[in-house]
Amino acid sequence: MSATFVPFQSAAQSSAQGPEARTSPFGDLTRFGDRVALHWDSATMTYHELAERVRSFAAQWLDTRRLVMLTGENSVDFVVAYLAAFEAGCPVLVAPPGVSRNVDIVASHDPDVIVNVKDGAPVEPQGGSD
Repeated sequence: MSATFVPFQSAAQSSAQGPEARTSPFGDLTRFGDRVALHWDSATMTYHELAERVRSFAAQWLDTRRLVMLTGENSVDFVVAYLAAFEAGCPVLVAPPGVSRNVDIVASHDPDVIVNVKDGAPVEPQGGSD
């Protein structure tokens, strides 16, 4: 089995070319079209549908690079938020679910955005401490 490495543009390259010039480390997800990207319970999502959701969620972070803390249960929305942060050129800090366990993580890493995925739906991102 062989793997293909897709180079990721650095933040300096991306901001010099504008936010629309950023490339995802996963490449263009739409290149897989209507193949199944995610399967859960009795539902599926194609790569095209996944790419649209990722682009939509990533749009809120395209203005500048920021540290995104992502916490919550394993779900489709968690995957979308995770891929969206990378699509926007943001580093991601994945933390375990549960606010009480994350207080130390927030204090030590000072994320710019906290996305908490609850019950399969992302909670509105919150700004970290400034």
